Amino acid sequence: MVAMGGKLDNDHQSNYIFKNGLLLTLYVDAVLLSGPEHLHAPFWTELQKQIAIEEPAPVDRCLGRKHVVKREGGVTTIAFDMEDFIMQSCEAYAQMVACVKRAGHLEQSSLETLNTCKSH
Repeated sequence: MVAMGGKLDNDHQSNYIFKNGLLLTLYVDAVLLSGPEHLHAPFWTELQKQIAIEEPAPVDRCLGRKHVVKREGGVTTIAFDMEDFIMQSCEAYAQMVACVKRAGHLEQSSLETLNTCKSH
């Protein structure tokens, strides 16, 4: 990112700030770009020359949190919706509890029991 003109944000080690107003955020399995929309396509084209990435696509969620953007009357608002993430978490917990109940007890550790559940 530095070779493309990005400056590492020392307060947020996964962010790179560019002089043209773009902000790039790197995650384990995602590359997120924000800033002036007319600069996105040229940036992605240049980045794809540097590293192999999938074709860029609009993002409506980040780390399990859906971003609902509403533009009305010159005002932009953003709401964060975590319902899907919470439901997935609850379902995973319910599956774990059901597995532990089937096992009748926790053997050596809950992690061992969870690994047993995942393999069935």
